[in-house]
Amino acid sequence: MSFTEFPIPSVELVSVAANARSAINAMANTNTALNTAIEVDLPATLVSLQASDGENGASDAGKLAKFDSSGVLAVGQSINLSSAAASVVDADAIAVSKPAAPNTTKKATLATLWSWVVSKIGAITSISAGGAWTFGGQMELSASQAASTANSAVSRAIGDARYGTVYVGIKEENVPSVDNTPIKLTSVTLPIGTYQIDSNIAATAAASNGGYLFGLRASANIRISLFELYGADSLTTANSVAASDSTTLTQRPISAGSTLTQKRQMVGLLEVLTNNTEVSIEFSQATTTPEVASTTRKRAYIIARKI
Repeated sequence: MSFTEFPIPSVELVSVAANARSAINAMANTNTALNTAIEVDLPATLVSLQASDGENGASDAGKLAKFDSSGVLAVGQSINLSSAAASVVDADAIAVSKPAAPNTTKKATLATLWSWVVSKIGAITSISAGGAWTFGGQMELSASQAASTANSAVSRAIGDARYGTVYVGIKEENVPSVDNTPIKLTSVTLPIGTYQIDSNIAATAAASNGGYLFGLRASANIRISLFELYGADSLTTANSVAASDSTTLTQRPISAGSTLTQKRQMVGLLEVLTNNTEVSIEFSQATTTPEVASTTRKRAYIIARKI
């Protein structure tokens, strides 16, 4: 017979039985509610297995397991984290949890992850980092970049346009001459454009000689508007304007005299018409049979600044 049909011998036992029956029914109701809650949560429950023995006695410690809605371990969902991958490829995947689908794990390939990283880098509008950065490749600025502040990055083209490229040729050593064959002291090779020029040559002799020749020579026709200063160090310096729309050489002869040190300085504008034109300064004595050798002073130079 059922519990409810059990005979009750006395009033006191009836009371006790009623209390017992109520307690049993309450316990049953509680277990039902608990079981329902467990069934709802079970599909998304993840547990870490604590070193259970696997195939061939290998340890499964570190595996992550997932239970399905029936409470059965979904073996295909386990992830072995006991060893590291030696390398990865774009098709490899990682697990992600999406807020739009809570308690659901999905996969994302590394190619997808990289696209996301690149999009985040591209969206950066400012960055602050300390220390020196080293880059193995070429760092380039966009064509629209402008030097707007003292902290602006400047590309070579921007710097050339704003500040002018400087080309410098210097002859550090003394150069001797014993005849009138021109000697190239130093030069600059210039792209097409207009330049501000500064050049200087000075020479001296131990005794009277046949004079000097100081020249500015170009490998292709150039246009010039140059102001020249020439003569002796200690005497009045003469000046002249060397202007031409088509020339490859402007030369200044200085006759022999009692003053043994002479110079020629040229400043002004020079326009290059042919790309990679070499512009040089040159020196020699004025005659083929001078009495003594002449020697340039150190550091004859030519400087061209693009404008």
